[in-house]
Amino acid sequence: MKKLATIGMGLVFLGFFIGGLAFERFVLSKHASNKDKTQITLEIQTTQEVTPKTYTTHLVFSSANALLSAPVLSPQQEESIKAGFSEINKLVKNANLCHATSYSLKPNYTFDKDNRQVLTGYKLYADMGCSFKASALSQYETLRDKIAQVAAKSTLFVLNTPALHFKTEDLDWTSLQGVLVQKAQKQATFWTQKLGKQCHIQHLDLYGNNPTTRLSTLPAQNKEHFSDKLELSLMARLMLECV
Repeated sequence: MKKLATIGMGLVFLGFFIGGLAFERFVLSKHASNKDKTQITLEIQTTQEVTPKTYTTHLVFSSANALLSAPVLSPQQEESIKAGFSEINKLVKNANLCHATSYSLKPNYTFDKDNRQVLTGYKLYADMGCSFKASALSQYETLRDKIAQVAAKSTLFVLNTPALHFKTEDLDWTSLQGVLVQKAQKQATFWTQKLGKQCHIQHLDLYGNNPTTRLSTLPAQNKEHFSDKLELSLMARLMLECV
């Protein structure tokens, strides 16, 4: 019986010994291997000036002060507004750059000190969407100026100065992505030489800079300052692993 107990204790100690060897072999050696690895995280960026293919804009019409403060809207005034937008839509139809629009005309109310509703005037609103190729920019400017002249003749509604927007889905990001990949590969080569290890790209996460797509519409005398270029930036978070 005593002999069996001795054998049992020997087996237990043998188990601990084998377990210790396994721990040293698979855990400690793995930890030592990880210590030999170097991870480098950095950001890389590239920019490019591009010319968009398509522009979009909205010509927005609103009430002039005379309409906002009109106590009564006469039939002649209503007819004047109707005729003005009819002329504008005719210009648009011939140019084929913008969509014809309709307008809303509603009474505008406020409340007096006794909380009674009081008519203060009339509110007009119209939104005309435009979309055209970059090559048609001068034709659009001619159309916009003609529409502005029609609005200027009216004392009841005005054209708010529109802004041009780039149509970003027409822009090509492929070349920028290719440049970033090349920069990432150069970083891997640089750190391979610097550390004396073999470095490779572990992760390359691309993200854009949500480029500005708005262009201010400048007066004719300032057109030499107008820029139809857009600077695109593409950045990436690069992770290198060197062993």
